[in-house]
Amino acid sequence: MSNPKSNESPVQSPAYKYFAVEGMSCAACATGVKRILEKQAGIESADIQLANHTARIGYKPNAVNWDSIGQELQSAGFGLVHTENDAHSIATELLQS
Repeated sequence: MSNPKSNESPVQSPAYKYFAVEGMSCAACATGVKRILEKQAGIESADIQLANHTARIGYKPNAVNWDSIGQELQSAGFGLVHTENDAHSIATELLQS
């Protein structure tokens, strides 16, 4: 007798990236960013931190189009900074302003 689960592909844990989010000024903005992100293909979770203007995004590698996601956010008035170093710098700058 074969194990039926042996034919299933293993569940892959999401990878995570951190981004600075420009344009968030209130809780409604943070909620909007979260909703936009979580509707995108390949995104599994989005933890938004309004206080430091960052997002921790859980995603499926090779299933995400970051350019498309950036465009979606931009059309809603937000910006997504793609690199860890840039995210840290911009988040620091936003907190100081």
